[in-house]
Amino acid sequence: KMIGENDIQNIDASICFHKHALKLIRIYREYAISQNSIDFDDLLLTTYELLRDKPEITEKFSERFKYILIDEFQDTDILQMKIIEKLYDKKSNELFLVGDPKQSIYKFRGADISIFNATKEKFEYDKEEIRDLNKNWRSNENLVSFQNEFFSRIMPLESSNKIYKSIYNVKINSVVGEKFS
Repeated sequence: KMIGENDIQNIDASICFHKHALKLIRIYREYAISQNSIDFDDLLLTTYELLRDKPEITEKFSERFKYILIDEFQDTDILQMKIIEKLYDKKSNELFLVGDPKQSIYKFRGADISIFNATKEKFEYDKEEIRDLNKNWRSNENLVSFQNEFFSRIMPLESSNKIYKSIYNVKINSVVGEKFS
């Protein structure tokens, strides 16, 4: 009763867009199948559906991969996390995640920094080992000092809603010229 004329037009337009989008997706999928090809998103979706629908395959790969290493974890999206959760089994394998929330740059394609932050909180809660890699072997001390000062101001530790934000909680040390130990 409270929907105005513009609201009805917006709803009609949304329904029309949805109908045509579904048609385009169907046409695209039929074409991809006819060409025997898939894109990156389809690769992720197909992998997830296979692991979700075939527990025997999930178990086989969970047992096969003793170590699972995810690099650039800060750029993980929801579907990728679901795949990781399907493959990771504490009894069968070890999970090793590497990432820096300050470097999350793929939000435009679905990367969600809250996945990184929530996973880190879960690791902390479960008393899993977490290591902060705070040595920069490539940049001189002045550049690293500037980086620390700049990012600590734009990514403050006391941010509200920390789980959805990048925070700058570890200062980086320049060790250019030092030997690896």
